[in-house]
Amino acid sequence: MRVALFGGTGFVGSYLVDALIEHGHQPVLLVRPGSEDRVVQTAAVTLVNGDVADDRAISEVLDGADVAIYNIGLLREFPARDVSFRELHFEASRRVMGSAVRSGVRRASC
Repeated sequence: MRVALFGGTGFVGSYLVDALIEHGHQPVLLVRPGSEDRVVQTAAVTLVNGDVADDRAISEVLDGADVAIYNIGLLREFPARDVSFRELHFEASRRVMGSAVRSGVRRASC
């Protein structure tokens, strides 16, 4: 199964990636530029550079996906960089899940 994973480079996300691979799935990860080195099993995943503000990158991650998982978490805000709980926990998850529906993804988790 092809799994679009948003938040796959974080603490919990790294465990999700390992579990998906262990169970024979094909993870596709959205990775912010500069965070590629946080992915350990690079040969077993597909990486898409971008962020959740980039509709093109979101669509690329979701292309052909059977499942979408939104696992982006935020511990603190950085308002000067537009990094807020509202943006990442609400607006971005809404954008990703809306795009997943339009892309025909049949299963999703936030």
